[in-house]
Order: sequence, then structure tokens, then C-alpha cells
Amino acid sequence: MLLHSAQLIFGLTVLGLYGKDVHHAHANNESADPRWAYALVTGMMGSGTALFYLVLLGWVMKKRTPLAARARWNLPLFVWEAVLCVFWLTLFGIFGEMYIGDHADSSKVTRMRHAVWVDLVNMGLWVAGATWKGCYYVGS
Repeated sequence: MLLHSAQLIFGLTVLGLYGKDVHHAHANNESADPRWAYALVTGMMGSGTALFYLVLLGWVMKKRTPLAARARWNLPLFVWEAVLCVFWLTLFGIFGEMYIGDHADSSKVTRMRHAVWVDLVNMGLWVAGATWKGCYYVGS
């Protein structure tokens, strides 16, 4: 549950960091850059999945049956988390290329540079989760 809680917290952080720019563009009657929309969609999928896991784990824990004991769930959960890993890797690549090494001193660049590292942390959390689910799948 600790891993999924961290995934939820960092996913919501991504929504806040990238959502600020999308909101600013919308307030100025501009269209949002598709890269920022991709960041929001990825953040929503990650946060939604983590929230689903937390609710699911709460329900499963009431029944006292560990999730790993439910063998039919291991492969679909592993595949979905692997897909999320690819989404987070892509997001890190897109914004890493844009902001890592950018030496501008604006507050937006600094915030986006921090967002890139939050993307990397998210990717690491989802890789850990996918590895965990993959180990359960292979072991079952």
C-alpha cells in the first residue's frame, strides 16, 4: 500500500505541475500544447490506477485474501503497469529533452525542470510496481 500511496501522491503532483501551464493557456484563450495534455493524461492514468489499487487493496484486505494469491490478476496487472512504465518513460523523455540543460532563469523553467524529475520518480515507482507484479506472475 505504501508503493501505491507514493504513486498516487507523485501522480497528483504531476497533475498540479503540468496543469498550471494548461490552465494558464486556457485562461489566455490559447490552445494547450499537446505535450502538456499528454502529461496530464499520463498523470491521470497513473493516479487513477494507484487510487484503484488502494481501493482494491482495501477491499481485498477486508476479505483477508492477498492480491498475490489471486493468480488470474497477476498478468493483466503486470501488463497494465508495464504500459504505464512506457507512458512515464515517454513523458520523461519529452520534457527531459526540453528542460534538462536549459539554463534560462525563469520560474517556469525551474518548475518544469522539477517536473521532469518528478516524472522520473513516477517512472521508477511504476517500474518497481510492474517488477513486483511480474515476480508474482512468474512465481504463480
